[in-house]
Amino acid sequence: MATGRSPNLRLSISRSLANPDFARPVGAAIGMGMLGAERREEDAEARVTEETTLDLLRKAQAAQEQGDMRLHNEITTTLDGMLTGNTNQKSRDLITQGLTTVSGQRAATQKASQTSTAMSILKTEEALEAMNSSTAPMTNEEYIQRAKVQGALEDRLKLMKQNSGAVTEAATIQYNADFQSLTRDATLREKRISAAADALASLDPESEAYQKAVDSAEAAGLGKAVMKDTEARQKLKKAEGEIRAQQLATGPLSKDEMAAAKEMGLSITDPNDPLSRKLYNAGMVTKIEKEVEIAIRPISTPEKPRAEGIVKAQLRAIARQGDYVDFFFNRDIATKIEDMSEDQANELMGRVAGLSQDEIPNEVNAWLVENFPNEMRRSGTFAENNRIEAEEIGSLTNSILKGKGISIADATEEERAVAQREAQIALDGAESALARRAPPDSGGQGRRNRRGKIEVAEPYTIERKTGTGGQMNRRQKP
Repeated sequence: MATGRSPNLRLSISRSLANPDFARPVGAAIGMGMLGAERREEDAEARVTEETTLDLLRKAQAAQEQGDMRLHNEITTTLDGMLTGNTNQKSRDLITQGLTTVSGQRAATQKASQTSTAMSILKTEEALEAMNSSTAPMTNEEYIQRAKVQGALEDRLKLMKQNSGAVTEAATIQYNADFQSLTRDATLREKRISAAADALASLDPESEAYQKAVDSAEAAGLGKAVMKDTEARQKLKKAEGEIRAQQLATGPLSKDEMAAAKEMGLSITDPNDPLSRKLYNAGMVTKIEKEVEIAIRPISTPEKPRAEGIVKAQLRAIARQGDYVDFFFNRDIATKIEDMSEDQANELMGRVAGLSQDEIPNEVNAWLVENFPNEMRRSGTFAENNRIEAEEIGSLTNSILKGKGISIADATEEERAVAQREAQIALDGAESALARRAPPDSGGQGRRNRRGKIEVAEPYTIERKTGTGGQMNRRQKP
């Protein structure tokens, strides 16, 4: 066995490192190992960033579909925070791409949010209308509870109506819904009237079956079918008399008859020729028959129900906007629309005949201004004051939020509700101060007098129960 001292390992390594041929490859190997670890760490960080960003993008898509601006803003803030202080270029690129995508979804999210608010406005108004029109008996506790719920809904409605875009969209949605429903109803009614008129036309007007058919049509609200049949029979009877008289006409043709023959395209040159008289009589009989056929032809074109639907939808929209708690000496336009007579309804429908869909609403407005100028003026002022008041409260609410250091876009519903109550209190205080310095407005036109329950107008129906036209059901004002 060999004996002696073991070589000094540390000294051996030191001598090896001092050798350039050995030190260079060793140093390179150590450097590569450190660089590989750093890259692995960066790659791992980038993978985590990618997963987090993808998750946030999925949430941003959900926020866009739901119109959730608060979630959208939270995602933007989170991505901004991830970018701050991040030195990993791969991660920064992923985050930047995510921010670009989310930023591009902002407009669509805002639109969906506005639509969601518009639908909430309509549902809240519907709930309040149901409460106001309910006649079910209640205990004191139930009444108190309903009053609390109603107050909460009214506060929420005021808050939502600060969004002017949502208010406009809600009115458009309601108008379109009314238009489609009313047009469908008008179309179905026209078909029923035509069917009833056809049935009457097939019967002898002197028979018992005819009278039973008349009674049945009127009981079903199809009195217009009876009127159409009566008018058609009268036109036929008149035409038959004219045809008999024309067939019996003899003698030379007069100057007027010669002119009429020319208009009909008849080749008549000698008014004294007996054949000229026969040819003229035959031409006139054909003309009378065609005219009466056109006169009694059923009018069931698609344009008529559509026009009726537009008219009624426009009347409903005007009634909603200008409906306040009125009195007999201070009527609003909603009351006048409810009380429209049969003649007025028929006159209005005659005014819109042949107009385009875009022209009909303007014609309805013009007709209302011509027939009810004072009511349209008062209701127009009422609607405009409501709009101004909503803008004032909205502007003051935003100022209060800013004063508290709260972003208007990021404010929660609770924060906005608190700010709105403070804005309302401030406006009420200002109004009280003005009221102490100035006499009250006559006619109840001040802001406080303007605030009242806004009732939704009931469906306007041109048809009476007999189907001959008439008034809307009169809603009793409180």
